[in-house]
Amino acid sequence: MTTVEVRQGRGTRLGLVAAFPLFLALGAATAGLGAALPAVTERFARAGDSGGVLVSLYNAGALLAIVGCGVNKRSVTARAELGVMIGLFAVGCAGAGLAPSWPVLLVSVTVAGCGYGGAVLHVNTAFARGSGHRAVLMLNLVNATFGIGAVAGPFVVGLVPDVLTVFLGIGLLALLSFPACQCAVRESEAGEGKPAFAVLTPFLVLAFCYAGLETGIGAWAATHLTWTGLTPASAAQWVSLYWLGITAGRFVVPLFARGPRRIVGWCLLAATVATAAAMWAVAAPYAYVVAGFALAAVFPTVIAWLATLLTAVRQANAMLLVAEMAGSVTHPLLIGWVAAASASAAVPLTIAVLGVLALAASRWAGRKAVA
Repeated sequence: MTTVEVRQGRGTRLGLVAAFPLFLALGAATAGLGAALPAVTERFARAGDSGGVLVSLYNAGALLAIVGCGVNKRSVTARAELGVMIGLFAVGCAGAGLAPSWPVLLVSVTVAGCGYGGAVLHVNTAFARGSGHRAVLMLNLVNATFGIGAVAGPFVVGLVPDVLTVFLGIGLLALLSFPACQCAVRESEAGEGKPAFAVLTPFLVLAFCYAGLETGIGAWAATHLTWTGLTPASAAQWVSLYWLGITAGRFVVPLFARGPRRIVGWCLLAATVATAAAMWAVAAPYAYVVAGFALAAVFPTVIAWLATLLTAVRQANAMLLVAEMAGSVTHPLLIGWVAAASASAAVPLTIAVLGVLALAASRWAGRKAVA
């Protein structure tokens, strides 16, 4: 092995290590933004519902970056592109932390969202290039770190008087994680050409339906639990446990389960059954926590699974993330529409139906994988 190859190997390993604090920062910003909305709208004397614009712009920026990075013909290297994304996220978070006005905050959040989307795509692609079960394990671990940040972000926001200063700290953590750009996969390593759509299509359907489970429960579990008789505070605590279940499951499930097809299938089945059980009021709080634990390993494992079937990994991951984000946007609206026209039990029932569809898509994907 030449000296250059040794340096590249060490650089890649350093990048993979640095990706963990980077994902911690990404999770803290993503969840912390929602938690900060009441204080932020009050600080800038905005209407309460205007806070939703911040979340929408953050996600719009992420979607734009994912599409851009996915279709980019590599006019710049992957490492340079990821470095730019980390820089955008850090600058956006710092801008939000120092924002003197509402327009500056809107621009800063959008910039941070762009960095978030591009970084998530590149890092997941890098970890997906591992071999066998190691890729499944590492993808779940790095996404579990994102979950830890998602739990810590709102907690810290609740402790700090000036909530926007939290984003200064998040931006600094991202900047310190800049060596993560070295984990980005070169074009020759990621493969060239277009994804095989016959193989990719069931995975896109799976990602779209899976979002209905994860985001649907996250968005509507608290409301459903209050309809069953819990107080808003108690319902919020149970939803927090749901997210903790997702984080813990990503550490635990891959240690005991083997084979991406088996992990995805059994986890989706368990999550669907648990969600259906939430139709019974007495079981609902516990059912949602179980569903979170069961869902934990699904999406990271899907990314690792798909990487073993296609050569154009980055393009495929971009499409997968777009499908998942599209589901995150549409399914909560669908669940809300059904809930408004039906009894409270319609919330878990609708989510469980989406789970059945996701399970069917996983079976479809499994057949395409062996075809």
